[in-house]
Amino acid sequence: SSFTASRILTLERLVSQLFLDPAMPYGVLAAVPNRNEVAVHIIKDDTAIPTIVNLATFARLRSSSAPGPLSPHVYWVTPDRFEQVGGLDDEGRFQILYSPEFRDTMDGMLAATRKGPKEPPRASGPM
Repeated sequence: SSFTASRILTLERLVSQLFLDPAMPYGVLAAVPNRNEVAVHIIKDDTAIPTIVNLATFARLRSSSAPGPLSPHVYWVTPDRFEQVGGLDDEGRFQILYSPEFRDTMDGMLAATRKGPKEPPRASGPM
């Protein structure tokens, strides 16, 4: 459809259609290279870092080779935010654009995932 890319504007609905677990406590990384494609990665752990690079490569290639080009950049999207966070420059070099809010979000996510899941309480006394 010529309107596929606009689905990013209804983020919660798009994520619930694409993922079994639509929780997005830190938002998503998204690329909207042309009118027919949108790529989304839910930020949940440290896989978000290499995903920015992969999405930037995808967005640059697809925005220059498909009809209806939109953007060669990567965005951090939440229900109330749509912010550019990365992309490739004209020479193909990757760059991350960290706003203070994005940096705080990523730092918080990394700190939370490093703690790991809590172990269940151990039973005490005789069994």
